[in-house]
Amino acid sequence: MKCYSVIVLLSCFCVFMLSSCASKSKSTGSPSSPVGTKVVPVADLSRPVPKKAKQTPISAAINVAAAGMANAKIVEMMDLQELEMRTAMAHSEAAVIVRQGEMLLVRLKGDLAFNKGSAAVESGLYGEVERMTTVLNRYQETVIQVGGHTDSQGSDAYNLNLSQRRADAVVNLMMQLGIAQSRIEAAAYGEAQPIASNDSEAGRRMNRRVEIKIAPTSR
Repeated sequence: MKCYSVIVLLSCFCVFMLSSCASKSKSTGSPSSPVGTKVVPVADLSRPVPKKAKQTPISAAINVAAAGMANAKIVEMMDLQELEMRTAMAHSEAAVIVRQGEMLLVRLKGDLAFNKGSAAVESGLYGEVERMTTVLNRYQETVIQVGGHTDSQGSDAYNLNLSQRRADAVVNLMMQLGIAQSRIEAAAYGEAQPIASNDSEAGRRMNRRVEIKIAPTSR
C-alpha cells in the first residue's frame, strides 16, 4: 500500500513538471504582434544589391564644372574658351551654346546632324564640328563628353543603342580632327533626358540631339 502511494505521488509530480515546461516553452516563443503594430520585413539577402553606374574621370570633371566650383584662373580660361566658341559657331544653324557653371555645352540638333534612324554624321555637320574642334584643340586643359539623346518614339533599347552609335560617330569625327582619345568619351542617354515634351513633333525634334560637354581638368 505504501509503495502504491509513492507511485501515485511520483506520477502526479511528473505531470506537474511536464505542464510547467510546456507553459514556459510557449511563453518564451515569438510574441504575437499587437494589433496596429507595423511588422518590418527582414531584407532578402539572396537578392543582389543593384550597383551604381561607375563614374569616369571625365564625367566627374563634367559634374564638378557644372556645379561652378573653380578658381579664378579656371574661370578665366573657360570664359575665353566660351567667347572663342561662340565666335566660331556664330552663324551655325545646327549648334546652340550654353554655359552651366564652369561647363560649356554645345548642343547639336539631331535633325541636322543625322538622318532618321541613322548614326552616320551628315556632311553638312562636318564644318560645324571642325570649327568647334579647332577651338577645343587650343584648350588642352579641358575634357569632353559627347552625349547622344533621342525622342521617345521606339523602344528604350532601340533608342539607347541609337544614341550610343550617334555619340560614337561624333567622337570618332572629333578624334580624326585632332582631339586626343584621352580627352574625350561617348555617353548614351537614349530618351531619358528630354529637354522638351515628346507629345509634339516640335518637342521630339528638340530631344533628338547630341550634346558636347566641355569641362576643365583641374580646379
